[in-house]
Amino acid sequence: MSSITANFVMSRPTVTFDQCKALLPPKHRKPEAYQDALLIGFAVDFTPISRRLLSIRLAARDVNGSVLTHVYPVKTARITPAFIATCVWHLLDEAKVETQTRKNPRQIVLVCPSALSVIGVFDDPEKGLEIKQIGQTKAHHAEFARPVDGPGKTKWNFRIADRLAFAKDSTGESAEAALVAFASFRQEVFARHGVEVLNHLTPASTAAAIFRKDFLFSAPRRHKMVLDVKGRVTPVVLGDPEIRRLAMQGYRGGRSEAYIHGLYVGSVAALDVNSLYPHAAILQPLCCATTRWRSVKTIADVRLLEGFAEVKFEFPKGTTHPCLPVKQDALCFPLRGISICTFSEIRAALSLGAEIEIMTARGFEPGKAEREHDIGQFMKHFLAQKKQAAKGTAPYEAAKNMLNLLIGKLIGQSHDPQKPWIGSLWVPEWHTLILGKSRAIMAEVVARGALQITTDGVIVPTEIALQCRALTELESVGSGLRLEHEGDACWIGRAQMYAILQRAGNVRPRTEVLAVDANWAVVRVARGGTSETTTQFAQTMLLSIAAGQAITTERHRTRLMTAEAAEREGKRIGSEVEETSRTKFSRGHDRRLVDRDVDQFRNYSQTESFSTIDKQNEAQKKQKSNPNRQHPQPTTTKATNKTYDTHTQHNTPKIMGGSGHINPDSAYSASHSHFAAPSSVEPPSIVHFSP
Repeated sequence: MSSITANFVMSRPTVTFDQCKALLPPKHRKPEAYQDALLIGFAVDFTPISRRLLSIRLAARDVNGSVLTHVYPVKTARITPAFIATCVWHLLDEAKVETQTRKNPRQIVLVCPSALSVIGVFDDPEKGLEIKQIGQTKAHHAEFARPVDGPGKTKWNFRIADRLAFAKDSTGESAEAALVAFASFRQEVFARHGVEVLNHLTPASTAAAIFRKDFLFSAPRRHKMVLDVKGRVTPVVLGDPEIRRLAMQGYRGGRSEAYIHGLYVGSVAALDVNSLYPHAAILQPLCCATTRWRSVKTIADVRLLEGFAEVKFEFPKGTTHPCLPVKQDALCFPLRGISICTFSEIRAALSLGAEIEIMTARGFEPGKAEREHDIGQFMKHFLAQKKQAAKGTAPYEAAKNMLNLLIGKLIGQSHDPQKPWIGSLWVPEWHTLILGKSRAIMAEVVARGALQITTDGVIVPTEIALQCRALTELESVGSGLRLEHEGDACWIGRAQMYAILQRAGNVRPRTEVLAVDANWAVVRVARGGTSETTTQFAQTMLLSIAAGQAITTERHRTRLMTAEAAEREGKRIGSEVEETSRTKFSRGHDRRLVDRDVDQFRNYSQTESFSTIDKQNEAQKKQKSNPNRQHPQPTTTKATNKTYDTHTQHNTPKIMGGSGHINPDSAYSASHSHFAAPSSVEPPSIVHFSP
């Protein structure tokens, strides 16, 4: 192995006391108390253009179980907690729901399709409500700052529960639909697992509660009980502290890379691994309280054991898909350097011819307890539930959330040094081993010749053979690669910005088309980093390909200020912010462009890994200092009043295997979007296909 410079020496941060906490199985497994709460669906109505508050809509179940809905007009610009309470009491009286015999604490839960739009219409929400944003999402829960007087001199706590915390997209739901969906989910979780959703209010914390109660029987590590700084008895892990350090520093996310940049014309397929993380968790042996960890010195041991290592590595020159992760600002995969990774990833690197030098490593020999672990039993249970449900239904999405979000809880911690906390399911060893196994699986797949990867999905030329040991492993537990889309070409700008294209005269049967022109139909896009909708981005792609250059589209959108954004920007939470933006076709900095003069809308260039992190940083600095070096600015012109009529100006190509209709609401209009296209470029029409 060639010498590796001292620039690669990594810092070794101290593991804090909180980060040494151990997870223990519960002492009892009794069902949680089912709260005597009244659920009320809650939504707000606005005028279409001015967005003036018109009314609030409340929904509740009556004594017969039917849903009763009332609309209450609002004569003021804002609402108050007292006004909401008055409307709730009226609705409950109409529904003949008994309130005075309710147990303490008496509680009303207002279930909203999107709580942010509701919170925004409250008079002074920062004072009248206690608001909690759920992670980095748009979901928010809230509680009235003070109890509310109810019938018969009773006191009631009012909570706002956001359906968006549990559903992929609930913003279009009615108050009735939000109520029914949330109540059904709550009842099903309690009936199956004895877990009260109102105690948790996120799918991740609900999944963690289910796992602890029904599936956690063995502690992940040996532990002892000690007193923390506040005098509380706390379990902490025993043994070599290097195990936890390596587990924490080895934490990496999913792999996202583009191996080409530009327009690739040829038969391609977009493939996804069926439930990658859950199946990787089943395949990956995990440590338990009886696991015997040991220091590992040789590559021969790495081939046989499981664990973590800090290694120096070097891949052969010309390796197109190196697989050992190095993280600075973002995850990247250079040809040589220092990586903290799992043994699974090291084995994948060895199969690519990498030379590995172990700096420090800790591993264990997996036995029955490590292979048949508690996480695997949880995954098998919810995979069976997911398989039984129809795709897109509430039970399907609920099972899918349980599977993926549980793994995230294993590494849940605060990144704010002012407000440190550790999640309720803190096991970094498990999390790092599972994600390392996932990346190792995908490393074998992309090494066959992938054009792009995003965590569990790849775009590949259809002529390459993908079968490998990793896929055989996946198939052994019921997973494998699933065809999502096929195309006659693809455009890849960066890992999370791409389009799959089919010839306009060769659209496959039962294929949804996002946009089509005389030559191409766009059937799938990823639009990371843009503010365009899926359809808008598909239109932009066709315009750019037709013109042979980037054609920007000015887009206007309105967003609501989240709690975090409102505090950061000094604005009112839930207020509307008007924004104008254009799509930027800048390329990622994780790999080097081989042909820097490539016209990305007419041809493509291969990309290649940087030799070292230092080389990548140098290239990134040059790109920032001269942003036009690789990508000239998109064509822009002044806005025009011309309205494109897709009915009269276009001859929509006949699509084989499907019948479609043009959506007049999707016609291009200068009142919504201004296209800076050359006069020879016609805007694409929008076609929807049905089976």
